[in-house]
Amino acid sequence: MNSHLFPVNQSIEAIFAPENLDEDCSRISELMAPVANAIDQDLIDGRSSEAVDLFLLLVDSLCYHFVADEHWRWFDDCYDSGYVADGCWKRIVECVGGFPEEVIERLRVGLGELCGTEACREYGYPGIGR
Repeated sequence: MNSHLFPVNQSIEAIFAPENLDEDCSRISELMAPVANAIDQDLIDGRSSEAVDLFLLLVDSLCYHFVADEHWRWFDDCYDSGYVADGCWKRIVECVGGFPEEVIERLRVGLGELCGTEACREYGYPGIGR
């Protein structure tokens, strides 16, 4: 069954509204950019907990809608939204050494849960950490 793993964030959910689906999910990736920027700013400002929480919420919604809204039907080779998520992941990895242990653990557990989603298991998306 496809469902959200984390509490739903309405502003993130709005990004994935059906009217935003287009070729390569480009519009969705454009709408994800401010969230990615907020994650970056949290990391810059030393707010690792907030950055990790926002990242997990974003990727959870991405995984959910990838299956529920059949995103795979909207791209051939380039899933732009997946690239945004991967960029966020890379920035977190660059900073993770400075995270408190409880934030690292929350990230580890959250990623483990996300890896169990249908989007990750069956489709390999998002490809964070590949």
